[in-house]
Amino acid sequence: MDNNLEIMVKNVYGNDLIYPQCEQAKKLANFKGTKTFNELDLQRLKGLGYVFTWVADRPEYIGVQFQDG
Repeated sequence: MDNNLEIMVKNVYGNDLIYPQCEQAKKLANFKGTKTFNELDLQRLKGLGYVFTWVADRPEYIGVQFQDG
């Protein structure tokens, strides 16, 4: 099992929210019944041995596909 989780911060109406980006992180957020993580969630996941990769807002994560040309 990979213990690396990709997450991203988005500012929504002035609030910084931590969104899961990889499938494993999405499943963990779904398990807790939310779409986002909070600071306590990150502390608990870190205590379980997970590490985080912060990713930038990438088009493939929001459903936008670009074509060259």
